[in-house]
Amino acid sequence: MKKLIALFATTAVASGSAMGAIALSGTASVSYDDKGAAASSTTYDADMTVTGTAGATTFTQSMDIDSAIAVTATTLATTVGPLTVTADM
Repeated sequence: MKKLIALFATTAVASGSAMGAIALSGTASVSYDDKGAAASSTTYDADMTVTGTAGATTFTQSMDIDSAIAVTATTLATTVGPLTVTADM
């Protein structure tokens, strides 16, 4: 039984260290102008960046998410030995 528990603990640590990470970041702003007697107006801007990392590979996608989602940049970068490969889409 002790051997089975030790093997399970080793497997859990190995799979846990191989997991990737995802980070979300962004900015948003809203501006309201009542314009006195005229009709009021609202302007807004929202941007979001999603970054995923697994080992030596990083994927980054930037989006403009005002009224609809529009992808503004996508990058994939990885390192294999002494070689670094980057793709901008």
